[in-house]
Amino acid sequence: MLKAAVVDDEPLARARLKRLLAAQDIAVVAEGENGQHAIDIVREQQIDLLFVDINMPVMNGLEAVSKIDATCDRAPAIVFCTAYDQYAVEAFRTNAVAYLLKPFDVEQLRAALAKARTLTELQLQRLSPQNGSGTTIALHYEGAIQNIPLARISYFYSTDKNVFAVLTNRQSVLVDKTLKQLEKLFGDEVIRIHRSFVVNRGELDQLLRSDGRVEVRLKSSDTTLAVSRRHITQVKKCFV
Repeated sequence: MLKAAVVDDEPLARARLKRLLAAQDIAVVAEGENGQHAIDIVREQQIDLLFVDINMPVMNGLEAVSKIDATCDRAPAIVFCTAYDQYAVEAFRTNAVAYLLKPFDVEQLRAALAKARTLTELQLQRLSPQNGSGTTIALHYEGAIQNIPLARISYFYSTDKNVFAVLTNRQSVLVDKTLKQLEKLFGDEVIRIHRSFVVNRGELDQLLRSDGRVEVRLKSSDTTLAVSRRHITQVKKCFV
């Protein structure tokens, strides 16, 4: 059973969420009413989920989660619960798994819990970008802005001035970044193989030559992508 904390300055909102979580077999082991309480809870207890409001006294939820990111070795999955939608983009920069807009319903809560359970089962902790393999990127996916780990992304490609991420399930998702920005974001975890392709190094499976062309085959999708002459030398080093 997952353990959760609920932090909201409205007692009625906390009580409602606790009832909903209990019905979903989630154990609420702590609660608070401001951002400092959220920080204290995470530092003092091992919880899997933190449900946190944004507009709260003493310290708001965004500030609290930023401090948790910076100071806590084992951060829980974060679900923001708020009555205001203007904070969504800023909230997902903290690697939140979901953003629930009050008054949310049971199905929306279940969707958020499904994401959090997936992260927990895969032991994908929310890590800041400088921590390498835990790097995530905010994408518009399944009707919400979600932080998607690099492990779920096969490659990025550009076309008609747009950039897309191709997930390991072969689904393409629009990305609000250039390929150059993605190279900088993910560092050595990705490699440019072509003017139009940046690939997750962990997805590289085979280097192929055919009729003067050089291609790479990717693991999860069995996709082959062209390697440009300019990038062949660097790509070869991935197969040494």
